[in-house]
Amino acid sequence: MNSCAFDVCLTCYCVLACYFVTYLFISLSQFLCVSQKILNQKLTDMKKDNDELAKSFCESWSTHDGEKMVSLFANNFTYEEVCSGRIFSDRDGLIGYVKATCSGAPDLIMNATTIVSQGNQLVIEWIFKGTNTIGWPNIPANNGVFELKGISVMEIEDGKIKHNREYWDWQTFVRAVGAN
Repeated sequence: MNSCAFDVCLTCYCVLACYFVTYLFISLSQFLCVSQKILNQKLTDMKKDNDELAKSFCESWSTHDGEKMVSLFANNFTYEEVCSGRIFSDRDGLIGYVKATCSGAPDLIMNATTIVSQGNQLVIEWIFKGTNTIGWPNIPANNGVFELKGISVMEIEDGKIKHNREYWDWQTFVRAVGAN
């Protein structure tokens, strides 16, 4: 093989290698672009699902529906009321908690003021509003109208609430319902 033929052959190999590397680069870029689009769509869908979950959570409180509340939770869940230290991890306990909380103020509603969702995390800033017409243990009825601000921090798993931690101030509640 003469030197000129070798140079042409080497040039062909170099050109082919450049085409191959360019093809790989373009294919990888397209794959990453498609992967990013799929990930963005999945995150958008997850945010929509979490926003609906937040609305259903507030609606469950507003309708005093413990059964609906429980349906929003995973089979193995925790519901922690941080200010009182109470933790619920069974369906009957959570249903009883919703009923007991709503029993003192039959017009109790929960309104979400802010919903923040990212991935499997969901945070709801809310306001409980109601009238202390029946009262609770150690808190007598006085027909006082109250508002209580709080926040729920949730971990979501497969579209259900796995963990919920609620933060609100007990003393603010006691003052709001006129029990101080």
